[in-house]
Formats: sequence, structure tokens, C-alpha cells
Amino acid sequence: MTNHWLRQLPIHTLIWAFPRLTAYHLELQNKQERSHDDDLQLNAVAALLDYLREDHGHTIARLDSLLAQQEITFNLLYAILIPGTLFLGSHVTTEEVCVVQLKGHTYDMDSRTYTLHCEGVDAVDSRQTGTDENLLGLATLGQKFGKARSVWTILYFDGVTKINTLPLYPIGYHSKEANLRDALIARGRKWANLYGMHHATYKGKAKYNGKVFEVHTERRTRIVLVD
Repeated sequence: MTNHWLRQLPIHTLIWAFPRLTAYHLELQNKQERSHDDDLQLNAVAALLDYLREDHGHTIARLDSLLAQQEITFNLLYAILIPGTLFLGSHVTTEEVCVVQLKGHTYDMDSRTYTLHCEGVDAVDSRQTGTDENLLGLATLGQKFGKARSVWTILYFDGVTKINTLPLYPIGYHSKEANLRDALIARGRKWANLYGMHHATYKGKAKYNGKVFEVHTERRTRIVLVD
């Protein structure tokens, strides 16, 4: 029979935590000279794992099989929506890849939609009064960047889908995660250096092509305002 406190935990939380619980159990098991508290924790985690294997073993096995193929179903989507995880998406304005941290999510049973509440880094206008609820960074004089909230949605889908085709998905499921991280860091540094207004002097004729100014010198140069 399951302990009362186990029955109070959301089963979704226990299922997505199963791999971490298994790893922690192994860590405790292999620990040299365990203390009395360590033994108590080891027994408690073992009991929890036994309960999950006995009552939810099929779901865990199904989830393991899907994740091994980097796939997921809508019914098991909660298993990859882990708070604190970095997620990839497409920026609503630039359509470039962006990274946000998942802070939490809600599920609406009527519309069968997950709403993901995230936080990322964005430019902060120093003239802001601080009334924008989405801006977490204080708009103090001279501050360029701060944390900003964003909301994403994942609508219901049938069958099995590749995780990296979702509108927002954990960065660990990108096919070239390490290269992507390096590219994003380099892009962020470039953005930080270019952000704002910069002055330069050119000699030559200029024309506006509808998007940017083109200055015709010995080498064609484009002048843009990074915002």
C-alpha cells in the first residue's frame, strides 16, 4: 500500500522525475559510508520507485521508448515540460531561433492546449516606466538588457511527433545542440555590441531601399539601426 504522502504528489510530476529519481537512488546506493539519513533517503526513494514501476510501469516504458527516438505524444507531453529547462522556439518578430527558460505551464482541458510560461533575455528601453508587466528587468538609466516573460502555446496533435518539430521544445532535442549553443552565444554577444545607435562617417551617395540605407562608397555598406 502506498504511503499517504505519495498519493498527494501529482503523478505527472513523479513520472517525469522518474529518471532523476533512478539516478539519485543509484548515487545513494553507491555512496561510501552512508549516514543514517542517507539510509532513510535510500529506502524512501526505493519505495517510491517500486510504486512507480508497479502502478505506472507501462507509461514509463512507453515514455522511455518514445524519448529514445526523440518523439512524444500529446498525452505524454507533460514529461518534457520540465520547469527550469531551456527551450528553443522561433522569435515572433524576427523568426530567428530564440532560447527561453520554462518557468511553468498550464493545461486547458476544453481546448486541449498547453500554455507555457517562459522567461528570456530581451532589450530593455531605459526610458520605460516599468509599467509593462512582461519586463522583469528594471528599466534603470543605461541598462540595455533584462529578463522578459513570454507565453507560448502547444495545441493538440494526433499520434506521435518529433519533439524538435514542436513550436517550443527542450534544447537538448536539437540535432546539433553544442553547435547551436555556440552560435547563439556568439549571436548574443554580437547583438549586445551592436545594440543601440552607433555613429560613423561615410563619403558617397546613399539611397533607401525600403528596409535599410545603402551607402555607395568604394565598397557598398548598409547602415542599420539595431533594436
